[in-house]
Amino acid sequence: ESNDSSESTTKIVDRKIDDHINENYETFEKGELENRHKNVLSPYRQRFRFIVLVLCCMFMFGGYFCMDSPNALSTYIENSMTGESSFKYNMLYAMYSYPNIILPFFTGVFIDKIGLSTALHILFALCIIGQGFFTIGGYTEDGTGLIIALLGRTLFGIGNESLGIIQGIFANRWFKGNELAFALAMATSVGRLGSTSNNLINPALAEVTSLGTALLFGLLIVLLSYVF
Repeated sequence: ESNDSSESTTKIVDRKIDDHINENYETFEKGELENRHKNVLSPYRQRFRFIVLVLCCMFMFGGYFCMDSPNALSTYIENSMTGESSFKYNMLYAMYSYPNIILPFFTGVFIDKIGLSTALHILFALCIIGQGFFTIGGYTEDGTGLIIALLGRTLFGIGNESLGIIQGIFANRWFKGNELAFALAMATSVGRLGSTSNNLINPALAEVTSLGTALLFGLLIVLLSYVF
């Protein structure tokens, strides 16, 4: 009987603890939702949210503009860097993509740890440095040009794909409901506009100047995106 009574008491205590935890969690969750709803609907945010949307779209424009540079400049890259080797050419995309197979598991933790603003500056720095190396590779005629370009593409890939996460965080903080979907759609649309602009501008620029100058123009676009 003593054992039954002890087990019954333990169950009652456990149930009360569970009820207390659930009640506090629901209160916390409700408070968080109310705070977020209040922040999103505040007059300040209502007034400036579309300015924030424009800035969010613009800071990814440069990244998308440079991301597909190897495709737009394939003829010139083959002439000065890779020759007729499809393996060497494809490595420019592979080195961009390889880090991003693993990085999404850590990027969110990284941003939470150092803060959104600091992460934004660091990731933009990686994009600028990476595109800078790619540009140097475009100006280098010997075999080291490809090595420098691959290093640049790796750094650029790390920064650019992670910036997409920050863009989503900004959109989520400033918009809600249907407006959030609209903000994300606009960001995607402007990003694709960057890719299309690259396909139109860079080949023409490389034809009248050089591969390095076309890549340098992409670097300037990334710098302008950072300023925005």
